[in-house]
Amino acid sequence: AICQPGCKHGECIGPNKCKCHPGYTGKTCNQDLNECGLKPRPCKHRCMNTYGSYKCYCLNGYMLMPDGTCSNALSCSMANCQYGCDVLKGEVRCRCPSPGLQLGPDGRTCI
Repeated sequence: AICQPGCKHGECIGPNKCKCHPGYTGKTCNQDLNECGLKPRPCKHRCMNTYGSYKCYCLNGYMLMPDGTCSNALSCSMANCQYGCDVLKGEVRCRCPSPGLQLGPDGRTCI
């Protein structure tokens, strides 16, 4: 197949027919696709379009997770506590299950 002009960010799949790589659009795949404007939105909090792709950002107090979602940075899963934790006034405190135990020097394990 011949594409005139050629497919800038894609493959020629038929006479003057381009199949664009992800992140690109247009007849010759020469235009950036604004993924941030797609439905469903690719990011939970904030999205920044980049050439051929996009980046997700989270609001203050949240962390970007590998799947693109935002998780409260002050969460027990991040604290790595031995017996779970409480979040009080924006501070994560690990807890110990019985009165005879107290937090060790690392602030995560009970001794």
